Amino acid sequence: MAKSLVSCFLTHGVFPSVSQSGCLYHFSQCIYDIAKFNSMVYKNYYVAEDSPLFIRMLAAIAFVPVTDAVDAFDTVVDAGYLDRVEPVVNYFEDNFIGWPDRRGNRRNTVFPLTLWNVNRRVVESLPRTNNSVEGWHCGFQSSLQCSRPTLWKLLDQLIWENELHRLTVAQLLAANTHTAKRVYRITNERIVNVVADYNNCTFAEFLKGIAHNLQL
Repeated sequence: MAKSLVSCFLTHGVFPSVSQSGCLYHFSQCIYDIAKFNSMVYKNYYVAEDSPLFIRMLAAIAFVPVTDAVDAFDTVVDAGYLDRVEPVVNYFEDNFIGWPDRRGNRRNTVFPLTLWNVNRRVVESLPRTNNSVEGWHCGFQSSLQCSRPTLWKLLDQLIWENELHRLTVAQLLAANTHTAKRVYRITNERIVNVVADYNNCTFAEFLKGIAHNLQL
């Protein structure tokens, strides 16, 4: 299903004027889930002190500029953790980085690097997850109070939802903005600072800086 959707949107040019970006949360969860469901990796995740940091460093590659992501991945793999988390690394190469061919070039993957990379989104202060969209879906589903509404009930709710959005726009124009929780603001500020200092860090330093601010 995921491969079909990616092919539909990226390869066949559906909504060509829309900028498409993956969700950082789901990207990170994919990596953690592989570690969690593999007994060898999961055991090392809690036994080896630096294994959790390595897993988060893989997720942190999403913050590296697209042109440097492969080199950053090679740096992580060469750090000496491969024997502990090899299934996770293999999964990452299968789906996100691509296996090297005979010439050393990376093959195409299910999820193109440009889809899950969030470096530009951090620089441009854009959302890195689809949490707001999922929050809206959850709220809209709750307002319907059923899973299969009639057409008229759905239309009535959409009209009401449109009025709510008009109110939200008016509040934004009046500078009445939503403020994130303090803990999230601090974490975001740290990530922004690490990304801004990218050119002054080695790959290992940068990835560790991001990894310390990620939760899987």
